[in-house]
Amino acid sequence: MQKKLIKKIPVNARLVGLGNQFRRDVPSDFWHFSAYFNKEDGTSHNDNFDLEAMCLMGLGRTFTQDEHLFTSGGYRKALKLPPVAQWQEARLSSFQRLSKKLSGTKEVANQRCFLFQSDGLKVWLPKLELARKLFFHAGFLVRAAYQPNALDLMFNVKSWEFDTTYLIETLDANGAPVEFIRQPVYRSFLSWLLLNKDIRQSFNSIWQCLNQEQFIANSYCRWAFNFIPPAGLSGLDMDVHGVFNEEKNELLVWEINSIKALPNIVLGEAIFSHPKLKSHVRTPGSKDGGFGGKGGENLLIDTELEPSTDTTKILLDLLSEGLQISHPIQTKVKYAGERSSGYGKPNQDDDDSSTTQQVVGTKDDVDGGQGKAADFDALQESDNDTERFKDRFRVFIDLIKQLANEPDLELISLVVKPLPEVKRCHLHLMADGTERCYLLAKFVVGKRVRYVLEIDTSDNKRKLSTRIFSLLDPTIEADFIKRLFVLLLRSSIRWPGFLFLNEAVNVIGLKHHMSDQFIDRWAEKLKASIRY
Repeated sequence: MQKKLIKKIPVNARLVGLGNQFRRDVPSDFWHFSAYFNKEDGTSHNDNFDLEAMCLMGLGRTFTQDEHLFTSGGYRKALKLPPVAQWQEARLSSFQRLSKKLSGTKEVANQRCFLFQSDGLKVWLPKLELARKLFFHAGFLVRAAYQPNALDLMFNVKSWEFDTTYLIETLDANGAPVEFIRQPVYRSFLSWLLLNKDIRQSFNSIWQCLNQEQFIANSYCRWAFNFIPPAGLSGLDMDVHGVFNEEKNELLVWEINSIKALPNIVLGEAIFSHPKLKSHVRTPGSKDGGFGGKGGENLLIDTELEPSTDTTKILLDLLSEGLQISHPIQTKVKYAGERSSGYGKPNQDDDDSSTTQQVVGTKDDVDGGQGKAADFDALQESDNDTERFKDRFRVFIDLIKQLANEPDLELISLVVKPLPEVKRCHLHLMADGTERCYLLAKFVVGKRVRYVLEIDTSDNKRKLSTRIFSLLDPTIEADFIKRLFVLLLRSSIRWPGFLFLNEAVNVIGLKHHMSDQFIDRWAEKLKASIRY
């Protein structure tokens, strides 16, 4: 188990407050912020952090410093947001159940909030938390928000009259790290941010507010976070953790877990390019970089360390609930050439026996920097992927739903998602650069659980049968599926036979007969295989 440790945060400390943003009044210094924790022994711990750590700072989180970094805390509540025009301004100190200690800490009590009514509930929503959930999903995005015209410097967006295709060029020196451009969920997010005027203006308002409102005291620039929310948030559903005052029916939001159906008014397709985005070509004996540290190596995350540009960036998965964008624009990548992706020689990064600690830095990498580069990866594939990609398996989904009408077959889940990216592999993408998807259906037959797994091979990279199976140990389902996809991609889209042999039972492979001539016969075979 790989542990992630954050320098300057004690193990099991709980984040209870955030203070002002500040920097020295010199051009070379960038912004920092203060954070307030309660330690496990009941004592307080305060410290300052560089801006990139904002990705982590959901109030109420307990930093367990294990493989998941933190757990959320507080009263959980679902909210419906009223029209943004009805939101009022407030300070955190106006929430009466704020602790005396935090109320007495001026820069915490002075933090800005939105104040509104949601079905009779009075809600304080810290502005920083809303911006963090909307925009701060990686360190490079936080840095961009605090600089003028940063999106224009990072991305060059091209469009053509009477064409719904957008070309989004990411610049090598100042643009997004290529590790994020490879991920469909970040391409979807960046398309939403760059192409929707309302969303882009909201992001840019962070720097505009900072520029207008910062003040200088004792040779330091200081600022209480502020921004203008997008009007498209009106009427959306939000799931939060916070502090609930039952007597007064009031809620202070600590952390936003999810925002559903964020509006997207842009249609068409976005094609991303990046100078470092290379198509993989298999060559004997070569090696490639990847994600994460060495398998068993613990990571010490230093938010003040400037890493070297010569290292592959490690993405630190925060496992947080993502944004759900309504009808997200389709994306794909345009390669800038080829890179070798080797076989025949082991890569040291695959050694899971290491138990040492690797220091990684989350600041912008620089020439002459020290240590490994890292960035926070706070976006997860959203629950609307099945709706988004369902056309990839339209006929197969219709078959699955027909089988669900059988009295002895209970369909309990059906998901369609992109395959994960695996280092030194490129087959998670189709030949045209779009995501290669999988369909996983889960049936209950009597007291048994049966899985139906289908991989999209419509680009003819490989013919692959549908796999129907049960697990010897149903509790390992998530881990089994994760390992299965890694092995499948590393073996050039072949089923990992030994994995099914050791951990599955009643395994059946069905060849495809999806033409109208054979569809009924294939459906009968699929039905019999699920019942087997």
